[in-house]
Amino acid sequence: MTADLALAARALAQVSGAYVADRAGLDPGRLQAFERGSADLAIGEKMRLQRALEDCGVVFIPEDDQSGYGVRHRLTRAKMNRLENWENEGGPASEHDV
Repeated sequence: MTADLALAARALAQVSGAYVADRAGLDPGRLQAFERGSADLAIGEKMRLQRALEDCGVVFIPEDDQSGYGVRHRLTRAKMNRLENWENEGGPASEHDV
């Protein structure tokens, strides 16, 4: 967990620092200092922060050989089913150009 990743995850989840800090059991000022890069968190604090952000609906993407780390929205199976139904609502695509 890095400062930029925590800030990006919180922005993506659209939650306040105070809310996330409370859920992670952190002092809001300490979280703010971590996000600014002026303080570090212990491993346990970072793990609690990550769990709190995941509970807010984000997924952390680990770095691999082809791309860097990141964060994205978590989609539930029900939401995926609704999206698939919406995409297929118009029936199969036609062969002709419109």
